Amino acid sequence: MMKDRRFKSSIVIEPRLGRVREVRSLREAAEALLRDWPGDDLPKRQKAMATCLSALKGDVQPHRARRDFIEAAREARLLMGD
Repeated sequence: MMKDRRFKSSIVIEPRLGRVREVRSLREAAEALLRDWPGDDLPKRQKAMATCLSALKGDVQPHRARRDFIEAAREARLLMGD
């Protein structure tokens, strides 16, 4: 069973110029990685997708998925306020 978990603090990304998205949970992070990312082949995106899925399954702590999501957003130059 997939279980969504809210992050302690949200992550703000800008997937397209002028479009800002606030990511507040595991589900929102997974959706952003699937729908808003500028490339499928970025290594940190792949890692973040795997970690988010594991966290949704309950196999990994949400803070690890949040950390990997932030690293993927940095790699893709989407992270705001960084």
